[in-house]
Amino acid sequence: MNGADFDKLSDAEKEHFYRYPKCRHFVDKRELRDVIFHESDHNRQALALPRIIGKPIRKGLSRR
Repeated sequence: MNGADFDKLSDAEKEHFYRYPKCRHFVDKRELRDVIFHESDHNRQALALPRIIGKPIRKGLSRR
């Protein structure tokens, strides 16, 4: 995501992002893998973590 894309987001959506100061990339705080990758100075081992955003909830389980 670049600055122009970020500017197009709603204020509510912007709250989920921060700009990592060293590389200036926007990081989605909801995506642990991306946060760890940036906060560990781009340690590629963080990319081995699975993505969890949007993971569907199985039927029959509550969302507590």
